[in-house]
Amino acid sequence: PVWVAFRQVSQGRTQEAERTLRTIRRPDWLLPRNRAYYHFTRGLLHLQHKELAEGKAHLQKSVDTGLSRPGDRALALLEAKGFGLEKNILAHMTGLDHA
Repeated sequence: PVWVAFRQVSQGRTQEAERTLRTIRRPDWLLPRNRAYYHFTRGLLHLQHKELAEGKAHLQKSVDTGLSRPGDRALALLEAKGFGLEKNILAHMTGLDHA
Protein backbone atom coordinates (compact mmCIF):
# COMPACT_ATOMS: atom_id res chain seq x y z
CA PRO A 1 0.00 0.00 0.00
CA VAL A 2 2.87 2.44 0.65
CA TRP A 3 4.04 2.43 -2.95
CA VAL A 4 0.48 2.70 -4.24
CA ALA A 5 -0.09 5.77 -2.04
CA PHE A 6 3.27 7.25 -3.10
CA ARG A 7 2.30 6.86 -6.77
CA GLN A 8 -1.14 8.34 -6.11
CA VAL A 9 0.41 11.45 -4.52
CA SER A 10 2.80 11.86 -7.44
CA GLN A 11 -0.20 11.69 -9.78
CA GLY A 12 -2.11 14.28 -7.75
CA ARG A 13 -4.69 11.82 -6.42
CA THR A 14 -4.34 12.89 -2.80
CA GLN A 15 -7.69 11.69 -1.49
CA GLU A 16 -7.00 8.21 -2.82
CA ALA A 17 -3.53 8.30 -1.27
CA GLU A 18 -4.97 9.25 2.11
CA ARG A 19 -7.44 6.36 1.94
CA THR A 20 -4.65 3.98 0.98
CA LEU A 21 -2.40 5.12 3.83
CA ARG A 22 -5.25 4.72 6.32
CA THR A 23 -5.27 1.00 5.55
CA ILE A 24 -1.82 0.69 7.13
CA ARG A 25 -2.55 -0.02 10.78
CA ARG A 26 1.00 -0.35 12.13
CA PRO A 27 3.52 1.72 10.14
CA ASP A 28 6.16 0.88 12.75
CA TRP A 29 5.97 -2.76 11.58
CA LEU A 30 6.88 -1.84 7.99
CA LEU A 31 10.34 -2.56 6.64
CA PRO A 32 12.60 0.50 7.03
CA ARG A 33 12.45 1.51 3.36
CA ASN A 34 8.67 1.20 3.26
CA ARG A 35 8.37 3.03 6.60
CA ALA A 36 10.51 5.88 5.23
CA TYR A 37 8.22 6.29 2.21
CA TYR A 38 5.14 5.97 4.41
CA HIS A 39 6.33 8.99 6.41
CA PHE A 40 7.46 10.81 3.25
CA THR A 41 4.05 10.38 1.63
CA ARG A 42 2.21 11.24 4.85
CA GLY A 43 4.37 14.37 5.22
CA LEU A 44 3.63 15.54 1.69
CA LEU A 45 -0.10 15.08 2.30
CA HIS A 46 0.04 17.09 5.52
CA LEU A 47 1.87 19.91 3.74
CA GLN A 48 -0.79 20.00 1.05
CA HIS A 49 -3.39 20.51 3.78
CA LYS A 50 -1.28 23.30 5.33
CA GLU A 51 -0.65 21.15 8.43
CA LEU A 52 2.96 22.26 8.61
CA ALA A 53 4.02 20.85 11.98
CA GLU A 54 2.68 17.38 11.20
CA GLY A 55 4.18 17.51 7.72
CA LYS A 56 7.58 18.48 9.05
CA ALA A 57 7.49 15.71 11.66
CA HIS A 58 6.70 13.03 9.06
CA LEU A 59 9.30 14.34 6.63
CA GLN A 60 11.94 14.33 9.35
CA LYS A 61 10.98 10.75 10.26
CA SER A 62 11.32 9.77 6.61
CA VAL A 63 14.84 11.20 6.47
CA ASP A 64 15.80 9.58 9.78
CA THR A 65 14.43 6.21 8.66
CA GLY A 66 16.34 6.35 5.40
CA LEU A 67 14.82 7.43 2.10
CA SER A 68 16.56 5.46 -0.63
CA ARG A 69 16.42 7.97 -3.49
CA PRO A 70 18.65 11.03 -3.14
CA GLY A 71 16.08 13.29 -4.81
CA ASP A 72 13.38 12.27 -2.32
CA ARG A 73 15.78 12.79 0.58
CA ALA A 74 16.68 16.25 -0.70
CA LEU A 75 13.01 17.19 -1.13
CA ALA A 76 12.19 16.01 2.40
CA LEU A 77 15.10 17.97 3.86
CA LEU A 78 14.21 21.11 1.92
CA GLU A 79 10.57 20.95 2.94
CA ALA A 80 11.46 20.34 6.59
CA LYS A 81 14.02 23.16 6.63
CA GLY A 82 11.69 25.40 4.64
CA PHE A 83 9.11 25.02 7.36
CA GLY A 84 11.62 26.25 9.96
CA LEU A 85 12.69 29.10 7.71
CA GLU A 86 9.10 30.14 7.07
CA LYS A 87 8.36 30.07 10.79
CA ASN A 88 11.43 32.24 11.52
CA ILE A 89 10.48 34.76 8.83
CA LEU A 90 6.93 35.03 10.16
CA ALA A 91 8.21 35.51 13.72
CA HIS A 92 10.61 38.19 12.53
CA MET A 93 7.88 39.96 10.55
CA THR A 94 5.46 39.96 13.47
CA GLY A 95 8.26 41.35 15.64
CA LEU A 96 8.67 44.20 13.14
CA ASP A 97 4.97 45.00 13.37
CA HIS A 98 5.29 45.64 17.10
CA ALA A 99 8.46 47.75 16.81
